[in-house]
Amino acid sequence: MLKISKSTSTAISLMLAHALLAILLFFAIVMPLVIESAPIMMGVKAYFTEKGGDVVFWIWFYLLMVSAAACCVALIAILKRVQRELVFTEKTVSYIRWLSWGCMFIAAVCLGVVYYFHMAYLLTLAAGFLGLCLRVVKNVLETATEIKNENDLTV
Repeated sequence: MLKISKSTSTAISLMLAHALLAILLFFAIVMPLVIESAPIMMGVKAYFTEKGGDVVFWIWFYLLMVSAAACCVALIAILKRVQRELVFTEKTVSYIRWLSWGCMFIAAVCLGVVYYFHMAYLLTLAAGFLGLCLRVVKNVLETATEIKNENDLTV
């Protein structure tokens, strides 16, 4: 298997996170203009419109876009701290905390529209599971940070 260096891996992750943020911002701006030419989005919007929730669709769409963009910003901040080798710090733990709560918020937003779009239940499960996994990682990193801080004091 191909093995790449830690710095290259972090740089690739940063590029992908920036690209995802750019794509999210692009779609947030362009989607209202091109929704008729996007069959998948038209199909999703039709579920909402069918039950009288056209406005609910756009609120849901933009809540997801803003939440996902905020999660991307937190992810970029974490990756930049990894790049500077500032992993076991309270600041990094707080960014992971924000990222996990962002995923939980996305799960709640998706759960709120299950009446209009039943497939949102799957998005709820995926975002909730990811948020839970990130909470576990945050707890592990928080404990490791406490141990590191204690060891720094005993030198």
